[in-house]
Amino acid sequence: MAALGGPERAAWESAAASVLLARQEALDGKPALAGSWAPDSAWAIEGDRAYTTAQACLTLAAWAQPTQLLRGLPSED
Repeated sequence: MAALGGPERAAWESAAASVLLARQEALDGKPALAGSWAPDSAWAIEGDRAYTTAQACLTLAAWAQPTQLLRGLPSED
């Protein structure tokens, strides 16, 4: 989506951030799980909480720093 740019990128960023941040485990639940994501996605069978959390973090990182991930492609920012 970062390479695509434009309104599609903006819509994806907004939706991804909204969903991921809303599903992140809160500190008021179980403190040991705070900041992670529950392994309840379609791909959770392939991994566990660590896998799900890593995928969520990578998605947020791509949203936050797309030009660093693209390495060399021009930024529209």
